[in-house]
Amino acid sequence: MALTYTRNDQGYTAVLEGCANAGAVYELMVQTFVPRPIAWVLTENEDGSHNLAPYSFTALVDIAPPTIVFSAGKKSPSVPKDSWANIVRTGKAVVHIPSAANAAAVNNSAAALPTGASEVDTYHIKTTPFEGFPLPRVSDAPVAYGCKLKEVVELGTLPVGLIVLEVTHLFVDGKAVEHVDGDIFHINEKVINPLTRMGKTKFGTLGPILDIGSPPKIA
Repeated sequence: MALTYTRNDQGYTAVLEGCANAGAVYELMVQTFVPRPIAWVLTENEDGSHNLAPYSFTALVDIAPPTIVFSAGKKSPSVPKDSWANIVRTGKAVVHIPSAANAAAVNNSAAALPTGASEVDTYHIKTTPFEGFPLPRVSDAPVAYGCKLKEVVELGTLPVGLIVLEVTHLFVDGKAVEHVDGDIFHINEKVINPLTRMGKTKFGTLGPILDIGSPPKIA
């Protein structure tokens, strides 16, 4: 069934349930569910080189233990994308939060390279050892999470893999750390300036921050 919608003086209402036009649903969702954080995922290829790809269907879902998820598609019905395949094979990944300064590299690393190719090598993206973790991290990404695989859940009719990762190590650029009280970090988000994904070919940056305090306490 095609995408159907109605229009009134307030706007448009679309019926997504039962729509067979996945492209139309995709365009509508990614242009309205904005901004989306970007998980810039580094994994190890079979030859020891490193795959690096951005995913904007991602979220932090737990903190005990710290757990993040992202969804990856398949190249064909039986062949998952390299990030997915590599994580299942090795059980490890490094998930970066890229900054606005990383925009060109993030966009380049989204290109569809042949299976097993390295975006790190192809686009000359510098990496550095990740202290205490077996995989490297992108040198100029302000935040990196060293992760181990918890599970992969296949969803939908396409399908996609919902990849659930437990964070075991965290790197944050020292310039973004305002101070540390005991074991509590105080981070300046403006220094991180995270790159976010919008619709079409557009990306977003942090912009103004609203600090409106805690919600009221109800007795």
